[in-house]
Amino acid sequence: MKKESLLNELYLQLIKQTTDHPDANSRVNLKNWALLSVVCSVILPSTKSIRKYLIAHLKRCSSDILSEEGKYARFAENCFFRTQGTRRRQWTPSGQEILCTTNRRPCYSKFYFMDGQYYSIEFQPSSTTHEVLEIIKKKIGLHDKSKGYSIYEVIGSSERSLLLDEKICDVMAKWERYQTTSQLGTQVNTGAISQQQQYMFLFKKHLFFDNYINLDDTVEKELLYHQTMHNLRSERYPITEMEAIMLTALQSQLELGDFSQILTDYRLIASHCLPPRFVPNIPHEAVAMHHQSLRGMLPTEAKKAFLNLIQSWPLHRATIFDVMQPEEHPPKSSLIPDQGTETAGG
Repeated sequence: MKKESLLNELYLQLIKQTTDHPDANSRVNLKNWALLSVVCSVILPSTKSIRKYLIAHLKRCSSDILSEEGKYARFAENCFFRTQGTRRRQWTPSGQEILCTTNRRPCYSKFYFMDGQYYSIEFQPSSTTHEVLEIIKKKIGLHDKSKGYSIYEVIGSSERSLLLDEKICDVMAKWERYQTTSQLGTQVNTGAISQQQQYMFLFKKHLFFDNYINLDDTVEKELLYHQTMHNLRSERYPITEMEAIMLTALQSQLELGDFSQILTDYRLIASHCLPPRFVPNIPHEAVAMHHQSLRGMLPTEAKKAFLNLIQSWPLHRATIFDVMQPEEHPPKSSLIPDQGTETAGG
């Protein structure tokens, strides 16, 4: 991957090893075909003439519809065309990707949602973030014209929105390298393996433009609701006490239905939608009064009202980050002795 001359030589050697083998279905020949399939799914020859030669070889061998060699040739040809024209890989393939490709199967990974659920999604080694996003949207029933969603790479407590042309398998390969390095470092330092950092994909809304939000779409409304709940509990919205009361009342209508005298404590409901510091002091009587005013409101209507209340805050679409004050450096004069001269640029 780092030296084009070696890459081209590797392809030529693999073409040679898989040409006119006396036993097309032998273990050795199929291993060569498996390796050729992996390479075609990761990076293609840098020289146009070698790419043409490779395609001619794959097409000739794929005409055999009976042997395993023919099946590998057709699979490698598909890998070639999927890889062609895509972003260059930054990492060597992970063990999982190699295993899936050598068995002529798609790769797969879990993609989590803000409500804690996940789907296991299959994709090709060359699949980009954009392509997997479309697969997920179709899988969960989200309208294909829905915009503003992204797949986030979550490592421990940090998260990063993936670029649309990034390859999902490349991210997984990076995680495997990080995990291996972390394990080796822990073993060297302590002689034992500590709890590994969590690596995961997270699907959620990334852009909150007005024309990107459709609360009439049931699936989108559900996704936004759980993402908003998480942001509320994480104190990403500076809500007032009155807003906390109204949100708790709406959440109560959503979870419990119409007001009942039996309920004497709203703190459990409040813990589902408010930051922890609000929960112990939530005023029961004030919440009960607002809850009574919502009588007859359906759960779907309560959820929409909940989101509309959040959207009334002018900065609800912004992401607020914690900012740390950097340490002050000593005066420049204490670091650089006075030479009695002034240099350009200060």
